[in-house]
Amino acid sequence: MRDVMEPESVFAASGLIRAAGPVQTPMTVEAVVGHVEALSAALSRTLEGKVDAALLERARSVHRASMADYLAGRGVLAAGAGVLAGLFGQHTRQEQFNHRHTRPCERGVIGR
Repeated sequence: MRDVMEPESVFAASGLIRAAGPVQTPMTVEAVVGHVEALSAALSRTLEGKVDAALLERARSVHRASMADYLAGRGVLAAGAGVLAGLFGQHTRQEQFNHRHTRPCERGVIGR
């Protein structure tokens, strides 16, 4: 990952760290790797049947807190995102409903 995003030939001498995405929400190599590792761990635990109600409740709690923080700052993110501002737009009621009511078990991810 680092060889692709931060090749030594370009970044070694400068000491700069490359990030992708809008200025307000850059993802460094470490952030991308951490995100992929978290997704991999979650998928592995799910497929191995190691996800219990307590873990799901913890995940729900963290998601709700993170979503509240995101929603509070969404306007600032959109204002600084330029052509990507649409990514931070408000969802319609139908989109919100669809997002809240589409669960992994309904898509066949949990319970295999």
